[in-house]
Amino acid sequence: MNREEIEAMFGLSELKQTRFYQQAKEEGKEEGERKAKLDALPGLIALGLTREQIAQVLNLSLEEISQISQQQNINTKDK
Repeated sequence: MNREEIEAMFGLSELKQTRFYQQAKEEGKEEGERKAKLDALPGLIALGLTREQIAQVLNLSLEEISQISQQQNINTKDK
């Protein structure tokens, strides 16, 4: 069976149009974006960027950068 046949069999096209599905999809997207930022943090620190520069690049607050750094046990440069 191809994807379209399976979707039709389980009624997935209707499910995808529900508010619940759309909200879950958006939450998943946001979590993925946050994970990508978390994954980038050690590399940006290794490049010698300051917390302020990292916050600007990742579009996060200084507080978020500090919290993430503490959680990951990473030392960041202060300006």
